[in-house]
Amino acid sequence: MQPSLHGPQPQNGVTWFFSCALLAICLAAACAKPKTLTFKTDDTNYSISFDSARIPEHEMRDLIILSPVVTVGAGIQGMDDFWAVGSTNGTTILDKFLVALPLDTCLKEQLAYTDCDHNEIASANFLHNASINLQKSREGLAWLRALQYPKDLEPVVSFLRSGLASSLAIEEMKFKYYRMWDDKALTEALDDVHPEEVCADVFKSLRAAHTDKEKYAIVSTQWTNCVAQHARRHHYPTKVWDKFLQDYGIKEAYNETMPDD
Repeated sequence: MQPSLHGPQPQNGVTWFFSCALLAICLAAACAKPKTLTFKTDDTNYSISFDSARIPEHEMRDLIILSPVVTVGAGIQGMDDFWAVGSTNGTTILDKFLVALPLDTCLKEQLAYTDCDHNEIASANFLHNASINLQKSREGLAWLRALQYPKDLEPVVSFLRSGLASSLAIEEMKFKYYRMWDDKALTEALDDVHPEEVCADVFKSLRAAHTDKEKYAIVSTQWTNCVAQHARRHHYPTKVWDKFLQDYGIKEAYNETMPDD
């Protein structure tokens, strides 16, 4: 008997391609692991939804700090060693950067600090507490430098890392000044920013001050603001973050509850 000539025929190339494509889509859908993280405070609500099969939850928790909408007011864990600050106009991100802990930070609930109720510049514990803040900020910068992140976010990480390093350098300069009260500590170049040149009026006021308290007030506000303003010449790369969200299918939401008038 002759073999049948009417059995099943092999699939052609086009059919095979679409079958494989459909299988791949189904497998991807089956492997997807949707996850949402939510952080709330009395007046803020932040959430981020993502595929934990693409970005594990523990990695996403580290990346949240990079978001332009996440600041110290968002209730996100992991900002003990630096502050995230920024501004919006309610809907549009204006800027975002990371800063070192101010030297005068003192948290009663943390045992490393001493006598936070009396943490004025003239108190014996001020420099001790200030040194704790410096060490925390150094550790925060080291953490950021060691952070693992998708290469797509390199411009964001580079921007935030540079800003935090500059902020830490400013706090280091102030600490040296408060120890010796020698304004040479405040004239050190910060990259290509020369404080004595760009903040000449501040130095004039500083050298006319008579007491340590007056000098502290000038340095902690006028000098700090002047140097920081000249050191920040770029803005947070919002488009890079937005593209990262889009490419990875991440949904991010943040809103604030405005107090009643």
